[in-house]
Amino acid sequence: MYYNDVLMSALSVCRLHKQIMDIGGTKMKAAQACVDAVNNKIDSVTGQITKAQVGIKTAERSDTPEAC
Repeated sequence: MYYNDVLMSALSVCRLHKQIMDIGGTKMKAAQACVDAVNNKIDSVTGQITKAQVGIKTAERSDTPEAC
């Protein structure tokens, strides 16, 4: 009798653990997707900023007269 009670308790714990992990896993995946989207946006904007800075430097060089 005691053995069956232990098995049933262990089975219940395993089921609860799986439920907890499934819920946490789903939320974790959603949060990770948001983080990935933000990181991609940051990378894109950083690239645009760098490109703009290079354009500014190029424009400044072509506007200044050459020293002889």
